[in-house]
Amino acid sequence: HEEIRAINEQGVDLVIITGDLAEQGRAVGLEQQIGAVLLQFEAPLLIIPGNHDYGHFPKLRQPDVPDHGWLNFARVFHPHRFTQLLLGGWRFIGFDTGPSLFSPRILTRGIDAQAVAMLRAAIDEAAKQGLRGVVLYSHAPTRAVLRSNSERARGDGLGSMVAGAAELEGVLLEAARRKLRVLHLAGHTHWSDVFTARPTKDGFDFARWLTDTLPCPRVLDGTVAMITAPSAGLITFPTL
Repeated sequence: HEEIRAINEQGVDLVIITGDLAEQGRAVGLEQQIGAVLLQFEAPLLIIPGNHDYGHFPKLRQPDVPDHGWLNFARVFHPHRFTQLLLGGWRFIGFDTGPSLFSPRILTRGIDAQAVAMLRAAIDEAAKQGLRGVVLYSHAPTRAVLRSNSERARGDGLGSMVAGAAELEGVLLEAARRKLRVLHLAGHTHWSDVFTARPTKDGFDFARWLTDTLPCPRVLDGTVAMITAPSAGLITFPTL
């Protein structure tokens, strides 16, 4: 586990894993194995389940009943779909974007109106408390662009959450208008994406970084950004 040792040597303050700990979360032994490995981290560890942790595929006839893959995750890690941590003046908020939809577009079910309202309230409360900012983290992003060097920002309809995506982006853009610092970290897609909130003639909108500049130690231009990191274990699209 050289990667974990390398991270420990850096003396990091926090490790965030945005899901997909096991290829098949319905096999509880896989979740238990990765749980034992992750205990080697010396820093605090934040984890949210991914669609693979639920299993392939979710229950189709009973979509509101948790799949036993999710129950395996809950037994090994935690049963919370909404978590918060205050560290170094930042509020870290994790939220579950659910299992896959039965679709070739690799979509996840997303979040409902109540979850969006909770995230909005948490950002408002952090601003009232004078915190440095808020870091949201989930498995699925709100948007993804498959084409490698396209400036297209609206997304290709692949690898993102379905319900709540537009509403959550509205919350982020409102934070940008208020000059609050908010990041949304995601995984799920097997390629990198960065979108930053930038002023337009009508207010604010997200602009995509060209992928030939990623990864890079580049300063974010603005106070709000959505960052998608690829899977560490499997890069499905090596050209990205």
